[in-house]
Amino acid sequence: MVDSIGAVVVGTFGIAAEAAAKGAADAAVIDGYDALKSGLSAFAKREIAELEPRPRSIGMQIAVAEIIDAQSEETKTALCVLAATLVARLRDGAPAAGLDIDRLAALEAQLSALAPK
Repeated sequence: MVDSIGAVVVGTFGIAAEAAAKGAADAAVIDGYDALKSGLSAFAKREIAELEPRPRSIGMQIAVAEIIDAQSEETKTALCVLAATLVARLRDGAPAAGLDIDRLAALEAQLSALAPK
């Protein structure tokens, strides 16, 4: 089963938020994370502020995913691009940061499949 664009983008945001909080993110990941956070904050500022310190909160993940999925195709495409860029950066630093490469590969595949054409 393929998740919604919102769910995959939120999953990417969550992994990056955890890496940043642990200090395991390099400058490229932080830049990608900040870009995605900025894109999400344009329409879900309060929700992102609540999700960021607890990125594993299922309730907040669902809320943000639903907000993302309600956006225009143009916005969802832009978020997919930001998330795909972030996943690539996370994969580059995954071994050093202790990130699950298989999980990142799955997110990358889902983003590719879900990106509006």
